[in-house]
Amino acid sequence: MGASFKRFLGVTATEEGAFASWAKMHPAMNELSLSPNYEFFKPLMLSIGKNIRHSATKTKLLISVGASLASMLDVAGDIYTIWFYRSLGLQDAANLMTVFVALSIGLQTFLVISIHRKNKRRMLVELLATITVSERS
Repeated sequence: MGASFKRFLGVTATEEGAFASWAKMHPAMNELSLSPNYEFFKPLMLSIGKNIRHSATKTKLLISVGASLASMLDVAGDIYTIWFYRSLGLQDAANLMTVFVALSIGLQTFLVISIHRKNKRRMLVELLATITVSERS
């Protein structure tokens, strides 16, 4: 049953939702959490769920680093391709690629500003990450 709780934590938005789905799947857990003798059970499971969901693991770190490297490699590939097309004398194709890369970064910047406009510090952190093409975790 513990493994199924961890699975629910992975597919729900909150610990409360994971617990509700888990209790629905295992009615005995629902009865246990509602019993006056075991009032501690639900808060305990929610606390465990929160710790599991928010723990920094090596896997999360490796995935974040890998995504950042892939993103940077993608931009480096775009820049190299634009340079290569210019060196072949295909200015129109290179200019079009430059416009698309600029539009992509511009759209991302616009979205970051729109989403985080109320929290200036968070907006600046996200803008820095967007402009430097690094992944946020």
